[in-house]
Amino acid sequence: MDQQYSMTLGRPLGISGIGDCPPPEPLTTDPTIMRLFTYISQFTVLARQILSSDALTNAKIDVFTDKLLRLKDTLPDVIQFDATWLDENKPIPEWPLEAQAAVFYGKTQNFLILLNRQRIENTRRDSNDSAISVQSPDEPPTDSDNVPRGRERVIESCRALLTVFQFFHTRVRSAMICWTMGQQAFNAAMILTLAMLETADEKDLGIVHNAYHIFAEMNQKGIHKLAGVALEKLGNFLKGLNSRDCPLGSVMGATGMLLLEDPGLQGFIPEEFAPLNFQMAGGDIPLTNVGAGWAAQGTGAGSSRGDSQGMRQKARGVATAGSRARPLVPAKKSTLSYSPH
Repeated sequence: MDQQYSMTLGRPLGISGIGDCPPPEPLTTDPTIMRLFTYISQFTVLARQILSSDALTNAKIDVFTDKLLRLKDTLPDVIQFDATWLDENKPIPEWPLEAQAAVFYGKTQNFLILLNRQRIENTRRDSNDSAISVQSPDEPPTDSDNVPRGRERVIESCRALLTVFQFFHTRVRSAMICWTMGQQAFNAAMILTLAMLETADEKDLGIVHNAYHIFAEMNQKGIHKLAGVALEKLGNFLKGLNSRDCPLGSVMGATGMLLLEDPGLQGFIPEEFAPLNFQMAGGDIPLTNVGAGWAAQGTGAGSSRGDSQGMRQKARGVATAGSRARPLVPAKKSTLSYSPH
């Protein structure tokens, strides 16, 4: 082979100007932005793995929990959510970093709740589970945040979500128009209310009431339609807490969360059937008997019988327009004159 066209590391030799261009520079060299992009990519992959996993065992839940918490710690310091940001006198990062920090933190806590609500505690798993052990309620294993796994992890993540919700309401009010955080806060408040109903320990009643008042304000000001639904459902749970009438549901043993956008809250008004209309030569033809054929429509233009009659009438010198016949206008003959040779 001619050395002029031989390739070495993807660069042609002996051809001036080809392969000498430097590689494209990255869009940004800011280490904070690059770490943020890396976090988003890794979080997306991890979230898809969690959502696509079926029949999660305790061991798998522990693995995913640890991955989520370790990934959260890789965020730059400027995007690490801090609960002390609720103090209005404390400086916070500029927009949109403060909102991003709260959103990422809330997403992590939401996945931790989804995962750990599915744990089976104090019960021997089947033989296919690699973590066959009876967990002691006195010494439960802890995650990387030093929070006991299982129920305590769920409760702690619910508190964290309501803290984020309060942060948005206090310091980034413009972000309240997005219902994603509202949905997460609603689920957290419902779970905490269930926990209080199960244990009669009302130490979380204050933050749940705070979320209730935020939903009430959102509903009053028309910030989001679903705020009214959240207000009603959460209000019913709080009434059950006062009367000790426990509604259906439990903190643990659930594989999902109550979505306010579920099909039970959606509906539609059936519309009257309107047949199709085609604009054809001669007028509108209603398709009222398509199954029997258009020949059943009469002699209107566009029907099979009308078309056949129309052709016969044209042959006799008339044309049809709907059901009314009119004479054909004969074409004017043109006279051609040829110059004599």
